[in-house]
Amino acid sequence: MEIGFEIEGWYKDPFRLHTDRWFSNGTATSLVRDGDVTSRDDPPAETLDGTLVPSDEVPVPNETVRAGDEPPRVPPTAFENVMGLSADDWGAHTRPVPPPPFDW
Repeated sequence: MEIGFEIEGWYKDPFRLHTDRWFSNGTATSLVRDGDVTSRDDPPAETLDGTLVPSDEVPVPNETVRAGDEPPRVPPTAFENVMGLSADDWGAHTRPVPPPPFDW
């Protein structure tokens, strides 16, 4: 079932088989959820008339992160300065500053 390319995310299952169904690029997918349980169930071949209703469930953060998306920024903390580069200059491959050696 295809509705519109702007449709993306969780919507109440229009087939009434599950609580919510994931739509991607306007197409119903097999990804469904019932409360806290997420599973797969292929959508029926029938066509739908009417509009979709957005899910009442609280969205999961970064739920629509896809391959190729920029990784989340690392919060500013104390990082080692490697070859004169700051943590922002060399991206997410940062290491915390090691603790100072013990004084015996």
